[in-house]
Amino acid sequence: MKYQIPKAAKKDVSTVYHFICVLEETIFEYAGFENIFFLNLDNKYCCYLVATNEEDAVIGFISGHI
Repeated sequence: MKYQIPKAAKKDVSTVYHFICVLEETIFEYAGFENIFFLNLDNKYCCYLVATNEEDAVIGFISGHI
């Protein structure tokens, strides 16, 4: 199986939201999450990456903040 690790994009917000809610075992307020996600995509101190499979489906997420 072939995987890629591109930078996250705005189109990934709902999948990343789902991953984080599962990880934290809670449901966050979506509009607030989306706003922060979009701001952080353009923040030079944040790095958001997703893992995609052969079908280009997002199957993982990692972030770095400095």
